[in-house]
Amino acid sequence: MNTLALTALMVCAAATMQAQDVKILMEGPCFVRPYGTVVMDSRTGRTTIKWESSEDRHIKERDGVWVNNVPLRTIAQETKNEKLAKRDRYSFTSLTEFFSLLTEEGDETVLHCYMKMPADSITNFWLASDETGIIDYETGIHYRARRCEPQEAWYKYFNFTAQKDSTIDFRIYFPKLPETTKEICIYGVPNWGMRGGYKMHIVRENSAKKTYDKKPNMHHPTLVKAAKDYNKNNSGSWSVYKDAHTIKPTEEGTMAMWLTPEATYVAIAHEQNWLREYMGVEKGGMLVDGSGKQYKLKALEDYPLGEIYWVEGYSGDFVATLKVFEPLPLDVETITYIEPDGEPFSAWGANWKGETKANLIVESLRANQKLFEYHKRKIVK
Repeated sequence: MNTLALTALMVCAAATMQAQDVKILMEGPCFVRPYGTVVMDSRTGRTTIKWESSEDRHIKERDGVWVNNVPLRTIAQETKNEKLAKRDRYSFTSLTEFFSLLTEEGDETVLHCYMKMPADSITNFWLASDETGIIDYETGIHYRARRCEPQEAWYKYFNFTAQKDSTIDFRIYFPKLPETTKEICIYGVPNWGMRGGYKMHIVRENSAKKTYDKKPNMHHPTLVKAAKDYNKNNSGSWSVYKDAHTIKPTEEGTMAMWLTPEATYVAIAHEQNWLREYMGVEKGGMLVDGSGKQYKLKALEDYPLGEIYWVEGYSGDFVATLKVFEPLPLDVETITYIEPDGEPFSAWGANWKGETKANLIVESLRANQKLFEYHKRKIVK
């Protein structure tokens, strides 16, 4: 992804909003997604795409309404080098760019759905319908979409034309969200990936200024036996640890985050099912922010990175591991957590699978820090 181009789109859009005295509540993630085959009119040279990934397919009839004068967002021209970089990377793929802004404009909340035009015309496109709504996570209150712009696009498959490489600014209007709304979920905007399933964090202009955390103070495990002639297929060669950082019971995979100027720390909870259990974290993990910038995994505190190791304890222990990433800026709102798969290895129940968790809210992860306070094991016999 050309992160420079995407960032330029977001910065320019945000600056335009602020000039109009509009409050920005949330910046949605930037991403690219596939579209259908490009067809060129040999007579005019104009290109058309029939969009293949529109949803709401329970609507049987394709309306085919042509929408005129779609709203545009003016963006700065890309430099020659950025154009060349994009051409080299995407010349053999079918991808286009999307991002969004949620704003407060007068007595309404407006979702701006931005899309960079991959052709001169697009048909079979979908924006919003009666299914479109915002849910306040804390109160459970629904804020249903009132209308969209262009108005003719409501609850219809529609077609539109705009200059190739221009940025469309489709808009969906909702009732004004209360000042107390902090976390929301948006449904019914499928082409922007908003079908529910993850929380989004509201940040208002009067929110308290964010400050850095202190580095987490984790209990350090004891190395019982160092790895010798390490071989992933020989469990006897793995290092052995005991007295891990134990915490109170919590859901497997629960995460917490600490932001410091030097590094970003991510703690992950693990439920120990046996007296001796193997663990491992593969190299190459990363965090990715909404603009596509990557923050690489630098270390796994107290344990070997890229190796399988044993942890000795008690069945029923809940233990935490702490990953160290490159530092995130304080203004990053959401991140995607990526842990690659480890190589297959020989062991009973062998499993070294990674995972990807998208659109994690940074402030929610920071609020989880209290879940990872050291809880010394107590045993009653």
